[in-house]
Amino acid sequence: MASLASASMNEPEPRESEFVFIDPDIRKARTLPARMYSDPILFRAQCERVFARTWQYAAHDDVVKVAGQVYPFTLLPGALDEPLLLTRDAQDTVHALSNVCTHRGSLVVDGAGHDRFPTVASGIIAAPLQPPLEVLSQEDVQALLDEAYAIARRTRGQIRRPLGSTAEVTITVVDTGGHVLGLVRTPDAPIFGIDVAVQKARTAMFFSSGAAAGLAPFASGSAFLPGRFDGSIAWTARAIGNLHRPTFPDGIEGTPNGPFSTPMSSWSPFNVGLQEDLILVQLVNALGADVSKGCVGRAPASPPVRRSTSKARHLPRLTQVSSR
Repeated sequence: MASLASASMNEPEPRESEFVFIDPDIRKARTLPARMYSDPILFRAQCERVFARTWQYAAHDDVVKVAGQVYPFTLLPGALDEPLLLTRDAQDTVHALSNVCTHRGSLVVDGAGHDRFPTVASGIIAAPLQPPLEVLSQEDVQALLDEAYAIARRTRGQIRRPLGSTAEVTITVVDTGGHVLGLVRTPDAPIFGIDVAVQKARTAMFFSSGAAAGLAPFASGSAFLPGRFDGSIAWTARAIGNLHRPTFPDGIEGTPNGPFSTPMSSWSPFNVGLQEDLILVQLVNALGADVSKGCVGRAPASPPVRRSTSKARHLPRLTQVSSR
């Protein structure tokens, strides 16, 4: 004789008349009662006492063919609903892990494939006569991402429903070469925000590093600028965006255009100012099938040389948070 107990203490145990009897005489066969396929109490009991305690098919190992790949999935949707994660490590061993962060209660991974931006130490490609710089270690980058993520989970999203929901953001750390040192996104952050956050971080880095000094001829209204782009001022992507608006300050009618923008009288999505000037030649070249250089007329940069150090005397890199 066998019986299935209730999965909840608040629900009644199946009555004796509902026990499923197994006749020791195997010549006597009978089908299971119809209620075995429809009774929600018995179903939850089976989930707890049968499915949760036995082996279940997860996926073919082809989903994690190479080291570094991950495959998030839900075990038995509608029954166990357990978020799990298959991974393959550098020793070619496959692991099945919980996909829930026990600290924050959110999914650890919400997309399959390679880790696009694994956390690494900052890389500096030094000129021959330049001394080597101490840079952010891998642990430093991870600490920046962890702290920014924790702040995001405490921040109310202004455009999220229901009211009071937390912000959903993508967080990026880059070095002085624009190379991504680490990236993390909250569970419901927009996918397009990945590229937006990376580009914003690179923009802030470029204008703060002194590399933008050569853009001075493009800035028609240099009187607006509180200083030169010589690395002495830390610029944010928001500030650069405001300098590129047809009204400065943005949104106030009758004000002149920002130093990187065309005047409002001639402004259009196809005549915005500095941004268009920088890419126009390469855009024309691309239409002619010449894609040998990047959007600003230079070849793609080589991968940075990674150096790992514990501390940083000065930090030539920036972190950028993008929220949508």
